[in-house]
Amino acid sequence: MNNYVDFVSIGHVSYDINEYSDGSIVKNPGGAVAYASVLALNHGMKPGIITACGDDYDYEIFLPNIKVCASKSLHTTTFMNDYRADIRKQAIMYNSNKITKNLIPINWTKPKIFFAGPLLHEIPKSSIGWIQADFSYIVPQGWFRKWNHEGIISIQGNLSDLKFNHRWDLLVLSEEESKSFTKEQLLDCGKIVCITKSSNGAKIYCETGENYFIPSYTVKDLDPTGAGDIWATAMAIKLHSGSKPIDAGYYASAAAAISIESIGLPKFLSPENIERKLQKNKIL
Repeated sequence: MNNYVDFVSIGHVSYDINEYSDGSIVKNPGGAVAYASVLALNHGMKPGIITACGDDYDYEIFLPNIKVCASKSLHTTTFMNDYRADIRKQAIMYNSNKITKNLIPINWTKPKIFFAGPLLHEIPKSSIGWIQADFSYIVPQGWFRKWNHEGIISIQGNLSDLKFNHRWDLLVLSEEESKSFTKEQLLDCGKIVCITKSSNGAKIYCETGENYFIPSYTVKDLDPTGAGDIWATAMAIKLHSGSKPIDAGYYASAAAAISIESIGLPKFLSPENIERKLQKNKIL
C-alpha cells in the first residue's frame, strides 16, 4: 500500500455535540486535524493524521482518502458546544490518550506541510521538533484550555505556555487566547502570526514588519466549529505555495466563510469554490 503523505497533522480527532440557537442538538465528527486534513485533501495534497481515539470514531467513513495512524483509547475526545449565545460555551465529556512521537511512521517525518492541532494538551510543545517539514504551522487552542471537575472549559494562558525550541512558520490564535501576549512575544513564536476575531475579521503580523487586517464575510452562520482550523490551514497552504500573507489571508477568510455555511466537516471547499467566493463577495 502506498503510504506516502505530504501533509501531516498531529492532534486528537473528536466528536462535537453542538446545541444551536434553534434548539437542535447535533453530534458531528471533528477535531482540528480532521478539518485541516479535509481541506488539504481538497487542495490535492495527501494528508496523514497522527491521533488517538476510541473504536467509535470510524475515520475510514468520516475521513475517506486520508491516512490515519491512531493510538487506541477507551473514548474519543468529545466536546459539548453551546452556540445558543454570542459566545460559545464548551465542556469536555471525554478525553483520549496522549499522543507520543513513536506513533509517527518513519516515512511521514519530512512532509511539505506539518500542522499541530492540540485539543486538550495531548501533544507536548516539543512536538515542533517531531516533523521536519518545508512549512510548519500551529493552532495551539488545546494548550490554553483548562477545565473544572464538571468539565466546563475556560481559556487560560501565560507566556510560558508558548515557548518553543524554534519558531513556527505560522501561528494562529483566537483573540481570547492572544490577550496575554504582546505582538513581539507572539512573533518570537511564529514568523507570521494571525489573530482571528470571528465575525470581526483577523489581524496578521509578519516578522518583516508588515501588519494587515483581513475582514470577514457576512454569511449564514450554521456551524462555526472548526472555522479557525480551516482559516489557518487555508492560510498555510497558500503561504507554502508562495502567496503573499495578505493574499493568503483573504483566501483563508473566504474558506472559513464557506465552512460555517454547512454543518460538520467542511464541504465544497475546493480551490475553485474558494476563489469563486473571493470573486463573488469581493472584500478587497
